[in-house]
Amino acid sequence: MEIQRESVPAILAGENAALRCHTGSGKTLAYLLPALSLAVSRAEAEWEGVTRKTAAQAGTVQVIVVAPSRELAMQIVRVAQGLLPETARRGVQQAIGGANIWRQREALKTFKPFMVVGTPGRLAELSREGALTTHRTPLLILDEVDQLLAPQFREEMVRLCEHTGKKAPGAGRQTVLVSATLTPRVLAMCEPWCKAPRQVFVGVSPAVAAETEAEAAAQAAAAHQQRLAAARAAGGDADGADGEAQQAERAERRPSWGWGDAKSPSADAADYNPGTSSAGGLGSEAGAAASMPPHLNHHYIAAPHQHKVDTLRRSIHAMGVQRALVFMNFQQRLKDTEAKLAARNMSVASLHGELTKVQRQSTLQKFRRGDYQALIVSDVAARGLDIPDCDAVFHLELPTDAAHYAHRAGRTGRAGRPGTVVSLVAGGERHVIDKLQRRLGVNISEVQVRGGRQPNQNAFVDALEDLGAQQLALHGQPIAAAPLLEAGVGAAALLSASLPGGLRVRIGGGGVTPSGLLGLGLPPQAEEEYAGAAAAPPSAPPSSSPFAASAALLLTTGNASDAVALADAAAHAFMSGHTQAAAELAQAVVASMALQGPGEATSAAVVEAFLFGGDFASSFSAALAAAAANLAAGAGAQAAALPAALAEALSTAAAEEQGAAVAQALAAMLAGSPQLAPRLAVAVANAGSTAALSGDDVKAEALGAAFAQATSAAATRGAGGAAAAAIYAAFASGANPFTEAYVAALTAGAAGGRVSVELCDAFSEAQQLAVKAGDNVGFSTAAGTAFSAC
Repeated sequence: MEIQRESVPAILAGENAALRCHTGSGKTLAYLLPALSLAVSRAEAEWEGVTRKTAAQAGTVQVIVVAPSRELAMQIVRVAQGLLPETARRGVQQAIGGANIWRQREALKTFKPFMVVGTPGRLAELSREGALTTHRTPLLILDEVDQLLAPQFREEMVRLCEHTGKKAPGAGRQTVLVSATLTPRVLAMCEPWCKAPRQVFVGVSPAVAAETEAEAAAQAAAAHQQRLAAARAAGGDADGADGEAQQAERAERRPSWGWGDAKSPSADAADYNPGTSSAGGLGSEAGAAASMPPHLNHHYIAAPHQHKVDTLRRSIHAMGVQRALVFMNFQQRLKDTEAKLAARNMSVASLHGELTKVQRQSTLQKFRRGDYQALIVSDVAARGLDIPDCDAVFHLELPTDAAHYAHRAGRTGRAGRPGTVVSLVAGGERHVIDKLQRRLGVNISEVQVRGGRQPNQNAFVDALEDLGAQQLALHGQPIAAAPLLEAGVGAAALLSASLPGGLRVRIGGGGVTPSGLLGLGLPPQAEEEYAGAAAAPPSAPPSSSPFAASAALLLTTGNASDAVALADAAAHAFMSGHTQAAAELAQAVVASMALQGPGEATSAAVVEAFLFGGDFASSFSAALAAAAANLAAGAGAQAAALPAALAEALSTAAAEEQGAAVAQALAAMLAGSPQLAPRLAVAVANAGSTAALSGDDVKAEALGAAFAQATSAAATRGAGGAAAAAIYAAFASGANPFTEAYVAALTAGAAGGRVSVELCDAFSEAQQLAVKAGDNVGFSTAAGTAFSAC
């Protein structure tokens, strides 16, 4: 690579050097190759002249490499050791914070390494106590030097740079500066440590770098003067204004995305928690723009805040990403996101400041080898990490400035590989994308992702095969799917064939029927089992399709992850032209609820269907109401379990910020089924009160607001009896966050707090229900606020 062709001769010649090019271009090898060559040759020369008397003093550390983070330091160690034969690998040792310092001392003493790679705090500590002798070290390499200039490294860096090579033979110490954002400002600050370096700038010339740096400095100066003027013009006396101006000036002198003041804890401290500052340093936005690999594709996806995590999951699947780095700004939200993705059956891990050294290394190793599809990180991973096969970088939370964007983006597209950067943008964040485009000089185009995969003709088949269900239904009877799947029959084919004459899923050029499935040459045991199940009489709840029958059994026997995958499959089918898929999923959900009552799987399927939004969610909601009404009309034991199960699923969806979809479904059920409405109203009120009593105010309030909207809609549609049942049930449980949210939503937007005429009529009918129940006084007192104008 060009950076290596330019830098290797300069370093081998003993010149001071400053290396700059975009991330992922091979900077580490650009300095390690010549550094190891010099170190090995010098070490061999030293040991050749050793006598018995001088042996104890031999073993000079020939190269010190300083890196700002443990991850980067260990990465350099692995690369350096990989360049050496196995017998020489102990010649490279680490000195990083958080590792056992006693073992580091012993390794330095026993192996007498010719190269030591470490973080500033631990290197300085070992140097102070005499375990690491650097006075005669002829080569010092500062990797990510702009970050090493940050205030909390100041004391350690001064010691290392003053002591390393102090008594080096010959022309003295050679220093190499390395960074993707090596600006003239950084070079000027490094002048005492690295005099007159040969500048190896690949991708941007020193003159252009100076010009962009000067332009950035001029803009910063103008902004600085404006802030000072604003501070002085602020209210208060002159002394107070001057104080504010001084504070603004002090803040201006700090790096715009740096570490904070010099009293910040060292990155080597055991309790160090870098949070979001770990990408800090002294790089400018102009320099950061040049640091990005030029061949990256930049996109953004519009997504509401509450749907960002789900949009992220769908985007990763749709793009076929195998290793995604997902960046967030706050550590607690990082953990929440990891839990949500894991609940959706994605292999995911997180990397943040609370992990131990061993945990961080283990997580990175597993991500590199593909054990995790997504790694969620705070900015502790924004600099220096080399993950060659990282397909894409996702900004789940937007970076704070262009420099952060550039350093995050540099984790993909390494060494010329393809790379994509995707930002998830809420409605109020669109201007941030415009600003990033201007400052970085790149085009960030909008893209849309539908479903968890890019839509294609066989999306339904693919999704169902991913589901990998272990048990299906055939004529309502359970059938073990494992032997059929092992025989090469996809889950889609099994679902297609589970009832004769039903749904046909395209596989290749046609469909699969029961008779066709038996002709596939299955193992005798599997064929007999399939044929036996086909001859059995139906016993499952009636349904209109084989997919609904099999899906109902899966929801009854499966877990939440199975249910999510099933809902995804139905949505893919819907988008691929099978418009009945939403209704079939709704029928399966209702059938499963009738069989087992409330369940985690059915709730997960309802939430996932609502999360898809659009026509699919609307169709599913309407079908859910219709299927529930049909089942309730038949009465019987199966219908008795339905209201509580529906209430549980809808309350879970409301807590997932799907209140509008919940209100729509509830309104359709209340207005469309006189048999179901009163029992469903009681079940919803019970679910809201239970959530309030258990301290889950978020669920209680969300369900209360959705129930109020459904009540109003039912009354408007002429279903006064259902609205009355809902009003009575809502207030029968007494005052709590559920009823408070119910009242607030009923009166929201009404002139003077008045409710509609239809609701007043429903309230009168609800009072009659209370009289019959002997609770008129209590009900009127509870509902008085909402219906005082009636």
